[in-house]
Amino acid sequence: SALPAVGSTSGTPRLALIAERLEYELAASRLARNALYVSLSHQAGRHGLRASVGKANDGHGSGTVGFVRGGADTGAVHATAGYEYMFSPRTTVYAYHTRLHNDDHAAYDFPINGVGTLGGPLTGAHIAATSFGMRHSF
Repeated sequence: SALPAVGSTSGTPRLALIAERLEYELAASRLARNALYVSLSHQAGRHGLRASVGKANDGHGSGTVGFVRGGADTGAVHATAGYEYMFSPRTTVYAYHTRLHNDDHAAYDFPINGVGTLGGPLTGAHIAATSFGMRHSF
């Protein structure tokens, strides 16, 4: 189910708030999970600051669909902070740090280049990553 999303796109800073409810009808049960996401960005000339926090609550019901699991301690918190410097309208360098804290029975992972591909257990894991890079538009 889609829940309301609220955001401001004029001026700086920018704030976005998204609420999400996932509901699944499984063969033998139902599974649902609520989540909340907040992001804040600020652009000051060539300098940009970015921050976001997402909180997935415990799943209700039973079963597993993707990262969503039913039961107690199946939620997670994901936080990211970053800095960008714009050399030109087409070229930006950036640095970001992100942390994902799974509850004891949760097994969330990063959606792109997740650590689950490395073979380690995700259940209850606390994982972090730092990235540095350059974006250039042609």
